[in-house]
Amino acid sequence: MQSVADWFARATFPDYMGTIGFLGYVAAYLLLQIGYLKSSGYAFSVMNLIASACILVSLSKDFNAYFAITEIVWGFLSIVG
Repeated sequence: MQSVADWFARATFPDYMGTIGFLGYVAAYLLLQIGYLKSSGYAFSVMNLIASACILVSLSKDFNAYFAITEIVWGFLSIVG
C-alpha cells in the first residue's frame, strides 16, 4: 500500500488540483453546515465553482466523461445559483 508521503512524491499537477477541488467541496459544505456560509450567498457558489474547475483540471490526467459532465453541470449550477 502506498503511503501519503509516496503519493506526494509521485503526484502530478492534476493530482494536486483534484485534491484542492475535493477539499474545496468539503470546506464549502462544512462552512454551510456550521452556519458560516449561506446557500444563497455568493461565497458558497464561488467555492463550488472553483472546486468544480479544479476537478475538471484533474480529469486531464485520467479522463472520465461522466465525471466531466457532472463537474460541468455542477459548475454551471454554481454560476446560475
